[in-house]
Amino acid sequence: ATLNVLNLGSGTTLDVSSSLNVTGQLTMGSGNTVTFAGALTIGSSTTTIDNASSIKLTGAGWTLNHSGAIVVGSSGTISLDDDNSAGGGITINVPTLTVQTGGTIHANGTGGAGGTSGGAGAGTGGGGGGTYGRGAGFGGYGGRDGNSGLTVGAPYGSLTNPNDIGSGGGSYSSNAGGAGGGRIRLNVSGTLTVDGSLQANGNGGSS
Repeated sequence: ATLNVLNLGSGTTLDVSSSLNVTGQLTMGSGNTVTFAGALTIGSSTTTIDNASSIKLTGAGWTLNHSGAIVVGSSGTISLDDDNSAGGGITINVPTLTVQTGGTIHANGTGGAGGTSGGAGAGTGGGGGGTYGRGAGFGGYGGRDGNSGLTVGAPYGSLTNPNDIGSGGGSYSSNAGGAGGGRIRLNVSGTLTVDGSLQANGNGGSS
């Protein structure tokens, strides 16, 4: 779908099930929750996400293309919703990106799924399951319990060009492992200012 402008009043909840191209201004009021299932393309102006508003992105990989500037204000959020079927990532292509203090861009818990019913976590470095759940690997080996003979998640990926999602932790009995972290890729051709937070953390397991 293509729109010239998109103005959202306060308290708006909007679900967009396909890609959206806004050729002009996207204006968000306070307390908005906007969920996009496809790529979002915004024309040349400044888009501010603030006042307890959020853009939520669904799917295994999601792209925001902006020809102007994005400002994530002190109570604004851009996040990837949980999608552990294939692991998830956010890619933002923009000339200018500002994340103010208190603002957040995150892909927490959107990597490989945690193991269930004593099984291993999903992903290249998934933690082993069974008697106790083991931690997933990525930049190093996952955490180990007291049994040294059980499998922990192995390290993987590139230090210089990281492009992999996190793996899930292993499960112990009915206690599920935590999902791994997703991926955030920022392609900023001009100025990047981050006083807030960029997160791609894994989730803790259940107990």
